[in-house]
Amino acid sequence: MRRFLAIVILLCSFQARAARYQDSVSAPDSTLIRAALTKANASVKNAQQQFLAGHPDKAFTHLNSADELYKEAGNSTGQAFVHQLFGDYYFSNYVWDKAQNDYELALKLANESDYELKGNVSSRLGMAYMQQKKNESAAKYFSNAIEVFDSADLNAKSAKNYVNLANVRRLQQRFSDAEFMIIRRALPLYRSAGYVPGRIGCFDALGHIYHDQKRYSEAKWYFLQANTLARTLKDTVAIAESLINTGRVKTSISDYKLALKDFREAERLAQKHKYLKQLRDVNDAFAELYSKTGNKDASFASLRMYGQLKDSMHALEQEKIAVAKNVKPLIIAPKPVKKRAVILPKPQISYIWFYCAGLGLLSLVLFFYIRSRRALQQI
Repeated sequence: MRRFLAIVILLCSFQARAARYQDSVSAPDSTLIRAALTKANASVKNAQQQFLAGHPDKAFTHLNSADELYKEAGNSTGQAFVHQLFGDYYFSNYVWDKAQNDYELALKLANESDYELKGNVSSRLGMAYMQQKKNESAAKYFSNAIEVFDSADLNAKSAKNYVNLANVRRLQQRFSDAEFMIIRRALPLYRSAGYVPGRIGCFDALGHIYHDQKRYSEAKWYFLQANTLARTLKDTVAIAESLINTGRVKTSISDYKLALKDFREAERLAQKHKYLKQLRDVNDAFAELYSKTGNKDASFASLRMYGQLKDSMHALEQEKIAVAKNVKPLIIAPKPVKKRAVILPKPQISYIWFYCAGLGLLSLVLFFYIRSRRALQQI
């Protein structure tokens, strides 16, 4: 009798193992998922290289392929990053509506733990709205970015968005709020992060906040701080910007000779490095200074140069917009990742329960038979 019971138990254990094996076959194949993720990551890298090479159509093709592969692998973070890259391309080419659409989709796809991705996308959305002079929407996304970066202790990134938010508040003439965000938030965060270049943006923002309020001595001091730090870091763009800003303050307080000296140094830097924005801005500053000193011819010439540079920059911007709006991915269908079906021999699994049941029933019959025989022998 004990032998029969042992056989039944052994067969039932075989059935349990077979059931577990069948469950593992029906589950997603982790090897295939890893293969899909590897291909997706390679496609993203190829896309980034194609963007740098100036082939956005090829880049879009790789990004579309990556998006499909990430989706198949169930990796929403990968999909979010793909749409961030789409958004970055449109952002850099001034196509604000498409940039916003991709950034919004990236935020929806991102997981709760994707702090840096969500913060970066929110910050970009804020910049996109700010460029369109939609200041309240910009403030909303800069605030979102700050919240995300703060929760992840990404101090330098949080500080940058405090500066961005302060610039929005300055444009809204909320000067006290803007000042607080720089002095009490951004500067301490940059110090704790040890990120020295970020302080240039803080000094620049404070200079504009005070200049707008005609607090000229404070404005001048902060623009000079920005200039000193920019020279230490050999940041020629920041040097030119701070010279123009300092010169504008000096123009406001009628210190025309020193203002002219600053503008000429800024102009030389901009011409040497072909900084169109700084060339445009310094010519605007020249026009204001010459107008105040009564040099109408020089003011008119500077104003004309300012207008030409502004028109050239606008034409370049429109050209980039037209190209970006018409980018089409190359029509190359991505190869689907095929799942290999594993088939178990059906008779071994589907009928084994019948064997177990039959043997169990037989063992019970034998058990009662033997028991009854022993009872009869005792009579």
